[in-house]
Amino acid sequence: MKELEKAVQRYYNKIVNKMGKNLSPESINFMTKNYAIAYETQRRVDRAAQVVLRSKGVPTIQYVSYLAFAREVWGRARRFSGRSLQNELTLTRNHWQGRGLNLEILKEIEENVLRVLY
Repeated sequence: MKELEKAVQRYYNKIVNKMGKNLSPESINFMTKNYAIAYETQRRVDRAAQVVLRSKGVPTIQYVSYLAFAREVWGRARRFSGRSLQNELTLTRNHWQGRGLNLEILKEIEENVLRVLY
């Protein structure tokens, strides 16, 4: 929780110092709250992927790619739903499988990420 508070404070300072003159206090508070929600969601997405990676014994050097996949799944889930989401996730899986990642691990990460989000 302390890490979240520090990150939100850094973001708040950045907004106030760079754009504070042009934004109302309500806008700054709104932006800060949205940042806090996104930050915490990204942490949950990363943790969901790491659980799978540890259980499958994936070398840590490959974590970066799998975490990028998990974040991409999160991004797709924010923009799409239903059949469109399924199509986008299929394309995303194929893309990362083409980069040499294991399909079974990708599917399990995808399931975990979606479980965390919904």
